[in-house]
Amino acid sequence: MDIRQLKYFIAVVENKGFSRAAETLYLSQSTLSKVVKSLEDELDTTLLDRSNKQIELTETGKIVYQQGLQVLHSLDNITNQLFDIENLKQGHINIGLPPISGTLYFPEIIKTFTDMYPRIDLQIYEAGAYKVKNALLDGTVDIVVSMELESEANLDVIPLINDPLVVYVNQDHPLAQHASVSLNDLKDESFIALTSDYELRKKLVYECYKYHFKPSIQMESTQWDFILSMVNEGFGIAVMPYSLSSLLNFEKLTTVPIDDSAMSMDINFVVKSHKPLSTPLKTFIEYTKEHIHSMKFSNT
Repeated sequence: MDIRQLKYFIAVVENKGFSRAAETLYLSQSTLSKVVKSLEDELDTTLLDRSNKQIELTETGKIVYQQGLQVLHSLDNITNQLFDIENLKQGHINIGLPPISGTLYFPEIIKTFTDMYPRIDLQIYEAGAYKVKNALLDGTVDIVVSMELESEANLDVIPLINDPLVVYVNQDHPLAQHASVSLNDLKDESFIALTSDYELRKKLVYECYKYHFKPSIQMESTQWDFILSMVNEGFGIAVMPYSLSSLLNFEKLTTVPIDDSAMSMDINFVVKSHKPLSTPLKTFIEYTKEHIHSMKFSNT
């Protein structure tokens, strides 16, 4: 049984005969009759009582007619919903965002995107880089934002922007008087850092290792604003993205550039390799790339 047979059969029922149904379908009556007969043969039942002048449904015909209407209605719904998704009239996107990336780059992007496409539902899953990547791999989210220090065969990386890392210090700290510092200048400092499941923490430790020292982590937190408020009060130093400075209102906090090109945060979208991207998701990716490139970060 195929959709064409169902449509033709339903047309015969609703037009109360083969003649009028053939006219509405632009078919010959004989062709229409053959299609309906082939449906009856396939189902091994008689669907139409042809003994009277006006055809009537048999008991099995009533079942096929009612169920056929539901099938055609479901197909129409599928077609309409696919049309809406392809034309951005509906859709659903699950995004995994680490807290810093989410705070720095995405509030305005998400707001303006949802203003443009109000019927696309954006769901945000906020967690550290390790957790959002696992959420991507298990299918909980469709896309994540990550520094992505190590490439993986089953993931595709879409570069977005590069944000310099700088040292945040209290204005009375000796380093505040420096035009710039090297990582080697920080080996005797006490750090306040993100917890160990954050890529930014891993990057700090890795880059310090190149200078043959392990950073002394005095305090750790999952909240960047808490970390920098502690630095503002004179408790240690922190290495964070320069763009955070535009969000801050700490009177005693200052930034010092780091003389090391490796000390930057590459922000990327990460998606599963070989997984088809929906039209809403592709649109969100392109919109983000266009919008985020207008952000200019400089620590000079």
